[in-house]
Amino acid sequence: MMCTVGTATSYQTSAGMEQPGFLLGSQFLSAWDLPADESNWTAEPKNAWRGRRTVRCYVGFEYECSKGHRFYCSTGGVPVKSGKETTGGVNVMHDNQLYTNCPSHTNKPLLGQLMRIVIVTPEQVNMSLHLTVLYRNILINLTAAETVQIPGGKVTVIRLPYAYCDENDRPLSFDMEARLKRNVLVPIKNNSGRRRNNEKKS
Repeated sequence: MMCTVGTATSYQTSAGMEQPGFLLGSQFLSAWDLPADESNWTAEPKNAWRGRRTVRCYVGFEYECSKGHRFYCSTGGVPVKSGKETTGGVNVMHDNQLYTNCPSHTNKPLLGQLMRIVIVTPEQVNMSLHLTVLYRNILINLTAAETVQIPGGKVTVIRLPYAYCDENDRPLSFDMEARLKRNVLVPIKNNSGRRRNNEKKS
């Protein structure tokens, strides 16, 4: 399921996602910079576009444990702890684990499951969504055959399944090594958004 929860300008980096359930300091999305002059983008590592004019997206891979604690993580299950993270592009271009330890339970850790992806797109950038889970040797495609496009200028939330099934709809057992495959989000130039920006300036 995918839904829009606000405009891109409604996301404030100083506050993060102002929703209930987030652990203190773990509600922030990670910045993802893209070069402003490109028509075909790829996810690039941190600081890849230093010195060039960029547009900024924000992305978060959100986990939730059985007690309802919510938190964003970078690749490798490392919790995001501030609004100054610039690893969004790195997170997109790498696999992300479906399960990781909840940081609020250090003595007896509870598992958090990857439940949502949040993306903030500027007006000039659309996103193409590609959701594929690797479970042992099985690739599970979560998106339909047609291209799923995320609009520019919005805060969009993608809800992931609570349980996964094989091609015969049989539930898959828990596997700590299960992964959401890389390149979940692919940026696309939004020419209509660019025209709107030009109209505002004129």
